[in-house]
Amino acid sequence: IPPGVIYGGIIIVTAVVVPTIVYLTVFSDNPEFQSEIWTCALRPSYRVPCLKGFAEVNENYCTTMGCCWNNTDQVCFHSNPSQLSYSVDGWVDKNTARDQLCSSFLDLTSRQSKSPYGRDIATQLRAAAVPVTESHLQIFIYNKTAGEPDFPERIAFSDTTFQVSIYGPDYLSIEISRKEDENSYLLSTSNGPLIGSNNYWELTIQFQKDSKVFGLGEIELISKPKVLFNNENRTGANPFIMVLNNDGKAHGILFNNPGPIEFELLENSNLLIVRSLSTAHWDFSVFAGPTPKDVMKQFTENRRPIVPPQWALGFHICRDTKENTTIDYIDAFLQSSINLSLPYESDCVQESLMGSLNFTLSETMEMAVDNLRNSGKKILISLQPQVESSMVDNDELFVLNETGQVFVNDYKNKSVSLLDFFNNKTGSWLQDNLKTLQVEDFLGGYVLQEDWPAVNTTPCHDSEAMGMDYVPGGSLSNGTLCWTTRHGEIHHYLIHNEYGLKFASSLDVSKDKIVLSTSTYTGSGTVGGSHAHVQNKVTCTWDNMATALKVVLGLGLSGIPFSGGGPICGNTGNYDEELCLRWYLMSSMLPLMRVSSSLPLRDPANIAKFNSPIADAIQRRYSLISYFHSLFLEANMTGVPVARPMFFEFPADNKNWDRYDHFMVGSALLVRPMFLPSQVSVQVYLPKEDIPWYHLRGGHKLNNGSGGYEISVSSLPTDLVILVRGGYIIPLQEEVQLSVSDTISTPYTLIVGLNCSEDGSCRASGDLRSEDYSLNFTSTESTLNIEANCYTQVSPVLDSILVYGLEATSGKSLDFEITPQDCVHGNKTAEIIEQDYVLKFTFLSVDLCCGQIFINWAIS
Repeated sequence: IPPGVIYGGIIIVTAVVVPTIVYLTVFSDNPEFQSEIWTCALRPSYRVPCLKGFAEVNENYCTTMGCCWNNTDQVCFHSNPSQLSYSVDGWVDKNTARDQLCSSFLDLTSRQSKSPYGRDIATQLRAAAVPVTESHLQIFIYNKTAGEPDFPERIAFSDTTFQVSIYGPDYLSIEISRKEDENSYLLSTSNGPLIGSNNYWELTIQFQKDSKVFGLGEIELISKPKVLFNNENRTGANPFIMVLNNDGKAHGILFNNPGPIEFELLENSNLLIVRSLSTAHWDFSVFAGPTPKDVMKQFTENRRPIVPPQWALGFHICRDTKENTTIDYIDAFLQSSINLSLPYESDCVQESLMGSLNFTLSETMEMAVDNLRNSGKKILISLQPQVESSMVDNDELFVLNETGQVFVNDYKNKSVSLLDFFNNKTGSWLQDNLKTLQVEDFLGGYVLQEDWPAVNTTPCHDSEAMGMDYVPGGSLSNGTLCWTTRHGEIHHYLIHNEYGLKFASSLDVSKDKIVLSTSTYTGSGTVGGSHAHVQNKVTCTWDNMATALKVVLGLGLSGIPFSGGGPICGNTGNYDEELCLRWYLMSSMLPLMRVSSSLPLRDPANIAKFNSPIADAIQRRYSLISYFHSLFLEANMTGVPVARPMFFEFPADNKNWDRYDHFMVGSALLVRPMFLPSQVSVQVYLPKEDIPWYHLRGGHKLNNGSGGYEISVSSLPTDLVILVRGGYIIPLQEEVQLSVSDTISTPYTLIVGLNCSEDGSCRASGDLRSEDYSLNFTSTESTLNIEANCYTQVSPVLDSILVYGLEATSGKSLDFEITPQDCVHGNKTAEIIEQDYVLKFTFLSVDLCCGQIFINWAIS
């Protein structure tokens, strides 16, 4: 063979074949790495930053720390696999390593002695995978010299739906998939570092490239880093994500970490970098799904959301004005609510009702409270964690400073201290002091304000005080406690994100009361809801309105279904009346509806141009209160949110994945708000499902049973597009009264949205749950069947039925009968509304607890 051919072959192998092998190894979905690779030949989208936040990184320092340097982009990043990783001790083979991981633990040894920041790395770690349930796998990576974590009780790994693969020995990589589909993995740790050092832990998780990542208290994760650390500009810290693969299958991951934690999703690669500033170990749970509903059920297995009392699903009014005008504002609004036929449930009297911070009310406030008590409405007290320092009577109930003394702060022109809700005795102290307000007879609950918790501070030097290598943005403590403050012997920053949850839990409210938090964390849904936007001060803008919806949907995915996305129309600055109307219309279909602001007030009475349409929207909400309540009962049993992103109901249709201008209320109602001024129509995406969609009001059908496309839907400037999904039955109450309690005692109307096949057969079903009864509805093209289980003497009544989807004209006759006839107490009538092909049955007065009821009709 001529030498030139040999040399040419070597060049081809070196230039083409070897890089190809490296590329396939690095980027394969199931990589088994070889120790000799350690490549820096990575596409930008796969470069995991090394020395994040380091001010003066250069090539020499970068490479000395075991990382890669790109001179063109001047960036430092980890090799693949990373030199900052751990090898597996006592390696035998993959199967042996997997069995050790899932039954006991693997011992790991660090490949490097220093972190990229020059700090000593924990040289010996352990990794353990604990099967908790069939669909819940908990992963621990911990420093064995610090002691064993508190492992949950494990089941046999063979009884789970998971498949775990371990790669090593020189570089530990864990890959998790479902047994039913091993080629479609849930996550892999192959493509990034594993760093364990004092106050800095880093882990990178690879998801399938074509998957979508949702969660962290919002909706979609984007490439911008997301920091979870509650303050006035980040009011939620919910470290749970849901991943949706291209086949529509979902899985979830929960990071059990109440300290500061940062998530960064690399664009175009779905590499999720997780940086923790506080853990002594990694502790995260994987939930197998495979549907979004399955994921929520698994995630909330031990943290099911509360069922709010039905009155709490009504409308709530609040204000933040000068004290001497409080009585006038309350009296004016009470009168306006009567004039507008505006139902509402509670009033806060004043956001600053507790402004004294010593559990006493001024004479003016006492008079305002009495006026509200006489109105028959409930009071929701705005409560803060700060109290006047003069009230400190037991040091252990209060947050301590770095020297172990009670923390004192000059806050709102008062000397205050902060209650330590991590002490179990603090709740009793707080509740004893709240009793001095003497409002228990009409107390509806509490709205927690500034519970991240807020203080007046100069910027804290967290990185210096705590020996931090990296703090996102340089400092996270502005406006909240410095990291050196303590709860007993525990530094505050280690449990910061849990403070608001502990505050809410300390109130121990009864079933007929609620707690609404600003600051949320995993488990907040078990004790209450959220009234928060993403920031504390919310201006009235179209963007903030759109963000409010994303907050509600994101909190629902975090196990906190009772939320409203912040105050309607914002709470500060001026407002635009058209925008305010649109915000009201959207909020009328969210789980929580609350308005609160400083001047100018934005309650319905003050929005003069649109106060009647706003009242109409609130009345429509009240007509659906029983439907909402039924959905909260479902959430309590399954963890499924009340307001749902479109992908949640239609996961296989990836055109739904980015539709954050639509949302579902339960499985049956699609809501499309307007987010632009002067709109008279909106684009509605009908999911790729062979079902018809109907307008809730009137029953007009939008399509003929096919989907997967957009349709332009006209809408009056004063109305909201609400669609009924074919195949579902919606219960509502049309005789809306001025309170929830009066409304839910009125007769029901059933809206039957039929889903019909080409052969003419149709179906629809639905249910209604309450503490007093359970109703199940099924319908065909000619029959409605109602089955009831009634637990008390309360007997609901059915007054009318609207059947959508049968192409009947008024030229035909409509006959019907109800059996058993003894259950019917009305002068029943029937008609065909030809314009939208609606069958209407009225004046039925059917006792729904009478027994199994059949309603049959015939069109001739």
